[in-house]
Amino acid sequence: MRRMVVNEHPIRPGGLGAHYGFAGNPYDPSPLEGDLADSELFVGRRPEGELFRTFLESFDRGGIVVEGGIGVGKTSFVNVQEFRAGDSKAPTLLSPRQPIQLASALHPVEFLLSVTSNVLSALRGSVPRASRDPSFRRISLAVTQTIQQSRGWEAYAAGFGGGVSSKTSVSNPLVVLLPVVSEQLDEAARLATRHGVEKIVVNVNNLDVVDPHALVSFLDATRDLTLTRAPYLWVFLGPVGSRALIAQRTRRVSELLRSDPIGIPPLSLDEVRQVVLARVKRFRSNVAVRPPIRDEVLRVLYESSSGEVRYILNRCTDLLLRTMVEFPTTTEISEELARPMLERMTLDAIDRLNLTSKQRALLQKIARSGPVQPREFVRFGFSNAPAFLRYLSRFYQLGLVDRRRREDRVAYTPRGDVVLALGRDSSTPGRNPVPSPPR
Repeated sequence: MRRMVVNEHPIRPGGLGAHYGFAGNPYDPSPLEGDLADSELFVGRRPEGELFRTFLESFDRGGIVVEGGIGVGKTSFVNVQEFRAGDSKAPTLLSPRQPIQLASALHPVEFLLSVTSNVLSALRGSVPRASRDPSFRRISLAVTQTIQQSRGWEAYAAGFGGGVSSKTSVSNPLVVLLPVVSEQLDEAARLATRHGVEKIVVNVNNLDVVDPHALVSFLDATRDLTLTRAPYLWVFLGPVGSRALIAQRTRRVSELLRSDPIGIPPLSLDEVRQVVLARVKRFRSNVAVRPPIRDEVLRVLYESSSGEVRYILNRCTDLLLRTMVEFPTTTEISEELARPMLERMTLDAIDRLNLTSKQRALLQKIARSGPVQPREFVRFGFSNAPAFLRYLSRFYQLGLVDRRRREDRVAYTPRGDVVLALGRDSSTPGRNPVPSPPR
């Protein structure tokens, strides 16, 4: 792998933080983990946290929806609150670190196998004595064999098992495994209970990437296998409007979810500053080290992304890296230095998508108008809403806009890169040269 070079000196692993006086990257965009160190980095969300922990303490089955925009910190919120709810040397609340990622083609059998496997992994890490229980190995082997069996049926149904047509549905043979897999899920729960665990929390992510019809069908199919089973609690992480969508489409699932979702709004600009300062204090090499990126740059990123903290931290990391490569003697990044660098990197990212001239012109209009709805098609030069929606859906697939549901309406909001690259008022976005760093 090719290494980046600054004045012919290779950048070593960890060099990004060390270059600015830190033991690690103070703008690391990774979600916070469920442990003490990361819990101390968590900022805000006090009322939402209390509500979430109350749910965990009050029920032994069922589920709740945690919803918010892309990158606002839903995963960090859930990880930290579950840690705080079960923080003890002998945990009574078990929370597998790895969330279950939904996919449109995921079968209930695969889903439950993934859940059981994650529960066993969490027991091994959090309750070591459980992994020495004879039943632990038995359940683990059974899960492995079932996974192999389900994979074999998938290959068979796909046309690789003795001449079966590729059109053969894999869902029917997999249904045979459902009783087996559900029993394994129950056995894992009994094992955990014997070793002091009172509740098992399962986080289910990616509700935003699954088609609404496929999501509702999946929830209907797994309802009696999941939401009715003690001691499992299910936490669904999705976009704004997820809970309302479930209530509209499937009452039998909705009645097993807490009625109100926990909404995670964007942090305030001041809270984003606190997020950065908490990380700076943790990683700095001495108390004199200051944040390398000035507050005015955080403000620019905050306003362009509507407070998407993950985006802000990602772009700050990019700025640190580019400044270290292009201006290795500079350790403080001002708005004057950051703006043209941000414009250049965001324009490059959009250019790589090879948009048509019509797509790019439309994207520029959206960048300057803010959130739009398909019913506004006339304002954007379209003859009907479906034609406009096709463009908006394509932009969403490319990660250029965010899709947010409010009751029965959906709005498409330009993402931070689009606003930075195309949101200026000038008639043609220019590629301003990166200036020399101020002395």
